[in-house]
Amino acid sequence: MAPRKDAAKEEILQRKGEAERKRYQKMINDPRKTEERREKERLKCLEINEKGTRKLVNNMTLREHRDAKKKRKEHCTKYCNKNKVLLTH
Repeated sequence: MAPRKDAAKEEILQRKGEAERKRYQKMINDPRKTEERREKERLKCLEINEKGTRKLVNNMTLREHRDAKKKRKEHCTKYCNKNKVLLTH
């Protein structure tokens, strides 16, 4: 019984991914929706900057900057390794 459930779950995820890709493709092809998406992203960035949730490098101490670089490097390494695994399969 378990293998059938796993197969069904994978199939559902696959269909969901395809639907998401189609939706995103429609959004990219429509200039109005693309402009709306860009405006949303811009407003999101402005909101983050106003709240001060993300510090700018100019406002960081040396230690904070070093820690931020370390986290960024770990994240990028993890992301690259994940994509390498996906590309080989």
